[in-house]
Amino acid sequence: MGIFRRGDKVDVIVFDNGLKELSIGKAVRDGNVIIDGMIGRQYPIVTPPLILRNGKKKKLVYLLDAERGCTVELERDDELLNLKTNPDLVGKVLDSRLIQQAFAIKPETRQIIAALIVGMGIGWFIGLFF
Repeated sequence: MGIFRRGDKVDVIVFDNGLKELSIGKAVRDGNVIIDGMIGRQYPIVTPPLILRNGKKKKLVYLLDAERGCTVELERDDELLNLKTNPDLVGKVLDSRLIQQAFAIKPETRQIIAALIVGMGIGWFIGLFF
C-alpha cells in the first residue's frame, strides 16, 4: 500500500459483453468496494472471493460482472453455470459507502503530510521571488 493509495491490491476476473469477454487483472480493494483504476468503476463486494489455482500456486480472485456492477459468484445448475448475486446486499453496501463518503470530513494523515510538503515547496518557490 503506497502513501497516496488506499486499499489493498486484489486479483479480479471481469465478465463483460454478456459473458463473452473475460479480463484478468488487478484492482484495489477499499473496504467493501473494489475500485478498477483503469476504468474508474467501483464494484461493491457482496460475494466472497474464489480460489484460483495456477499449477501449485493458489490466489484469491474476485469475480466481477461489468454489466451488474458488483461481485458475483458461480452457481452450478444441472446443465449450466450461473452467475449469481444478492441485490439486497448491493443496496446495503452502496448505502453505507455513500453515507461514509458524505460524512468523511476528517482528512487522513498522509493527506495532511502531502499538503504540508506541497505547501512548503510552493512557499519556498514564491519566497525566492521576494
